[in-house]
Amino acid sequence: MSRTVRAGLATVLVGLAFAGATGLTPAASASPTANEVRNTGTIGIGAIQVFDGQYKHPGQYDDLIPGGRFSGYAHTAGLYVGPGFCVRLRGWLYGTEQNPPPPSGLTDPQLLPGGTSGAQWELSDAYPGFDARALPASDPGCQNP
Repeated sequence: MSRTVRAGLATVLVGLAFAGATGLTPAASASPTANEVRNTGTIGIGAIQVFDGQYKHPGQYDDLIPGGRFSGYAHTAGLYVGPGFCVRLRGWLYGTEQNPPPPSGLTDPQLLPGGTSGAQWELSDAYPGFDARALPASDPGCQNP
């Protein structure tokens, strides 16, 4: 059984089943061909290039975004985090990979839990990029945005 979890910046896919979502309204919209994900933490986050169920790491993600790096895709369709972790996600209100926004140019953080079996999220195309930080589920940052 799948369940839909509404999330502002991303759609959580519980049990790896598709779920619908809504997005926050950013100051400016971006083309679906331009969004980058920057891993601002030290724990790797799975990047999904095309949300089609066909991934390099079956059922999970295509490539790992190492800490301090970008996803490397012109358009990152989704994220994956393993069990026992969460991701703090903040949308870029403006900026590019070459010139990412300062903290004042980011949305409020949204928590995306990995649960007990890991989870995927389909990212909103309304933002030109995202800052993502994976944390252990026991970290206070996973309890409170």
